[in-house]
Amino acid sequence: MSYINGLPVWHNLRTDLFNTIPMVGLGTTLAIIFGIWSGVTAAWRWHRPADYLLTNSSIAFYSFPTQWLG
Repeated sequence: MSYINGLPVWHNLRTDLFNTIPMVGLGTTLAIIFGIWSGVTAAWRWHRPADYLLTNSSIAFYSFPTQWLG
């Protein structure tokens, strides 16, 4: 039982998970699709400006702290 509202804890978790799981799933799916696309594009255009741009921007975004990206 929750001390704050007296409901079972599972009820509180369930309502939050119904909102969280679709957002996490969508974000993960989009990150995988964008990562594969940018990797294939960078490999396809090897030693060209697109390769350098995609590789450097990927490294830059990977190194950002999570709270800076929102």
